Amino acid sequence: MLVQRLLVAAVLLAALGGLVWWSNPAEKSKGSKPDPNAPPKIVEIATDQVQQVEIVKGAETTTVKRGAGGKWEIAAPKPFRADQDAAATLVGTFNSLSSERLIEEKVSDLAPFGLNRPSLTVNVTRKDGKKTKLLLGDETPTSGGIFAMVEGDSRVFTLASFNKSSLDKTFKDLQDRRLLTFDSDKLTRVEMMFKWQLAEFGKNNQNEWELIKTKPMRADGGNVEELIRRLRDAKMDPAV
Repeated sequence: MLVQRLLVAAVLLAALGGLVWWSNPAEKSKGSKPDPNAPPKIVEIATDQVQQVEIVKGAETTTVKRGAGGKWEIAAPKPFRADQDAAATLVGTFNSLSSERLIEEKVSDLAPFGLNRPSLTVNVTRKDGKKTKLLLGDETPTSGGIFAMVEGDSRVFTLASFNKSSLDKTFKDLQDRRLLTFDSDKLTRVEMMFKWQLAEFGKNNQNEWELIKTKPMRADGGNVEELIRRLRDAKMDPAV
């Protein structure tokens, strides 16, 4: 009787092991297949492959490109320093730009979608010289999105409104508006002129702030650091 029970247990264990072995590859193969319900991607360009982005809205064109050392800079409407974080966010949009849904596979008349006269055109140039032109048309009647297509592709998609906001930028949105640009960690001297009186702060050998002019004495390090922080964070008003 004991031997019979052991045999039954062994058979069940073998069956269970076979089931686990079969389910693992099945789950892996299932996970490797793309989700058929996932919204189709419109543009997919790796961030490090983008060389330039040109945004055309009406008569205004804003161009952001990689400059020396790979840093972003504004080339049009005229040269400006670019806010590196804002430019990187813009460029990162093309890393995986997915649609909300596909409207039509092949469209012959673009007018109903406002794509015959796009409200916004975005030209992306890769490092290898290849270009992608994204066209944004009218807003959708219900979802608050926008119709979109890639030039050379007959499909029309809808984009979510937040994607449009990520792309609809002017040079004012991308400009580095800091009044002063410096690395506060490398700062060793600060000179201030107040009512024609010069005050100079400097770091001593112990890396502590002290007043050098007009009269040498210890300085309140916390207040000096707060002054430096305010200088570093001071920004121009883009409305001016």
